[in-house]
Amino acid sequence: MAPAAATPFGAIRLTLPNHDSVELQAGERVILGRESPNESVARAFPAKLEDVSRQHVRVVNDASGPALVMLGETGGSVGGTFVGDRKLPNDEGERFPLHHGDRIRLGSLAWCKVEFIDA
Repeated sequence: MAPAAATPFGAIRLTLPNHDSVELQAGERVILGRESPNESVARAFPAKLEDVSRQHVRVVNDASGPALVMLGETGGSVGGTFVGDRKLPNDEGERFPLHHGDRIRLGSLAWCKVEFIDA
């Protein structure tokens, strides 16, 4: 029996501010931020955006479904993390489900759009 897909669509696409995109297949994850030595990072957020942390928030596409996973005090504490207009608490490990069409905002200006991709 084949393992269940992480989403009914199998993959998610994050469209970044510079119009690049990152696709996450089932089981993959990425950190959104300015930089990270340890993990794949979507680096489309310019270093001059001081309210975006180097490692701001993790996006996962796992068996529980696509979600933001907060990084706690090492992450988005300066400018905050939002889905739409909702500010998320920065409690390490806390998950927030993502839905097709969501906009993730880091700090005051940086954003990306979430799309589910048909398998």
